[in-house]
Amino acid sequence: IERIQASNRLAAVVTRHENDSPGLLELLEAIIRVTPAAIQLEGISWKPQAREMTIEGFSPERRGLIEFLRALEQHPRVAGVSSPIANIIRETNIRFSLVVKVK
Repeated sequence: IERIQASNRLAAVVTRHENDSPGLLELLEAIIRVTPAAIQLEGISWKPQAREMTIEGFSPERRGLIEFLRALEQHPRVAGVSSPIANIIRETNIRFSLVVKVK
């Protein structure tokens, strides 16, 4: 249910930006699909001029966060993922923030 609610909130935000950034909704849907079940996405912000998306969330363990980062990096619309080292120092209970550069 949390994922559905998060998806609905994201869709509302994306709809406002879709005209300026075609394909953004599809990218957000892909991000939600590749997010491991244990990871909670808490916030996504979009900077259209920079074509950057900031994703904030919580991962109960490092392995799941690394899996998420790899999945993001492999998406064809993603030019790069910037994740501070602080995101993976802890092994458990990780609050993370990362920046996704969009092609």
